Amino acid sequence: MNQDKELLSTIHALQKELQQEKENRAYMQKDMDELRSALLQSEQVKQNLIDQLEKKVDLILTLIQKGDA
Repeated sequence: MNQDKELLSTIHALQKELQQEKENRAYMQKDMDELRSALLQSEQVKQNLIDQLEKKVDLILTLIQKGDA
């Protein structure tokens, strides 16, 4: 009888621990998703800045060539 109570207690403790692990995993997945999204946004911002810089360089080169003509 006492052994059954110990087994039930152990089972409940393991179930609680498993639930906690599931919750932790869900939080970690959410954090990973947020980090992935932030990284993607920063890459898009970086690419936009590169594109703007390339346009300005092209404009400067065009103006220089017109000045040489």
